[in-house]
Amino acid sequence: AGATPSMNLAGQVGECESGQVWLRSDAEMENLTAAVSRLESTEALLAIEAEAWEVYQQGYVACRTAPPYTPSGGGYHPDPLLEIPAGGIARVPPGHAQPIFLTLCIPRDTKPGTYIGRVSLSALRPEFSASVNVTVEVWDIVIPTLRDGVFEGTWTFGEPNFTRECSNDRLGS
Repeated sequence: AGATPSMNLAGQVGECESGQVWLRSDAEMENLTAAVSRLESTEALLAIEAEAWEVYQQGYVACRTAPPYTPSGGGYHPDPLLEIPAGGIARVPPGHAQPIFLTLCIPRDTKPGTYIGRVSLSALRPEFSASVNVTVEVWDIVIPTLRDGVFEGTWTFGEPNFTRECSNDRLGS
């Protein structure tokens, strides 16, 4: 057995950060589940609750061709992010890589510091369990919200400003 895999994330209070875990087996996997733990602070009695995580499976779409990716041809192409059903991902075919997407939205009341936790993965058949250690560095920076009223903008893409400011000889006059 080798070292436990790890994932490192860093972000600001109020920000969302994402990572992926990929699983592949030579045998068909059934009822694959992923669970995230609460993140405990290494410096104080603080935590980020497990509910701050969103966990999704990568879905695949069967395609005859994929013109933007010529000459990729047909087959299954990754597309939607899907919730993992309560009983787990029913079936992962042999040799197929199954990505699990993890997004942590750092709550606005989180204190800066280092937080540690774990992603636990398991399947009923073949019987399988593994974990990924997670370290999150929360920076002492707060992303303002629109309600904070600190944003201003004068973006416009209408005539004549867009063509005057953004055109060049190849795109327009």
